[in-house]
Amino acid sequence: MDLLEDFDAASEDDDEDDELTPKFGIKRDQDYQYFKQIVLDNFMCHNRLTVDLNPHMNFVYGPNGSGKSVVLIGLSVGLGNSSRDTQLAKQLLKYVGSFRNKAVITITIHQSGERFKGCFDAGYFGQDIIVERTITKCGGSSYKLMKGDRKTVLSIKKEVLVSILQFLGIQPDNPVQFMQQTVSKTFLHAGNPEEYYEFFAKATRLHEYQNELKQLQETQRALQILRTRSEKQHKMVKDGEYDAAKQVCQAQKRGREFD
Repeated sequence: MDLLEDFDAASEDDDEDDELTPKFGIKRDQDYQYFKQIVLDNFMCHNRLTVDLNPHMNFVYGPNGSGKSVVLIGLSVGLGNSSRDTQLAKQLLKYVGSFRNKAVITITIHQSGERFKGCFDAGYFGQDIIVERTITKCGGSSYKLMKGDRKTVLSIKKEVLVSILQFLGIQPDNPVQFMQQTVSKTFLHAGNPEEYYEFFAKATRLHEYQNELKQLQETQRALQILRTRSEKQHKMVKDGEYDAAKQVCQAQKRGREFD
């Protein structure tokens, strides 16, 4: 998602026809995506909470215990994070509130831009992608990916959601993009170089790249073994063909001698 660094409000006498938006330095035709709305239905302490967001900077404020951090937790869980990722519960069912027997998280991802450049399959999904995740009291979980009308279900597969998030650069398990309250406390008070490095590795996806490199190296070794075996078999076939041709020549020679 786009994070704006320019927070200087434009002066009141700015030209309205300027190609930049009045308050934020974003071109009107620039491709951008943002979380448009988050709805938490029976999720943790919230019976029904709707949070409408703008494409720039958003602040969630309130007294202690009002459920501010639950909004971020709901966002990350709704996008596919497990209970382990949030570090607040060992099972997903712990996130289901006491009002009903299931929790529903609905997230609207808005994508727009000139001719929908940089958008995920805009012709199929449209400007608004609705992600709905349902968690039951027994710990079950399901997904729905819908169009903005909330009536057309386009997919129920998590793999499609993962593809969308990867395309848009959204990483729910990245502590820099989604820093949970427990992670921020650990980060601020750790003072341990090893834990700082682990945080850096998660934020930069270093471990994933290392694992991918390791898999590629293993694949390369396996291919080399197959190549060596293939070359040996090819040599055996050529040697066999040579021996067979030699035997044929000898047989023909003996046949002529016999004649």
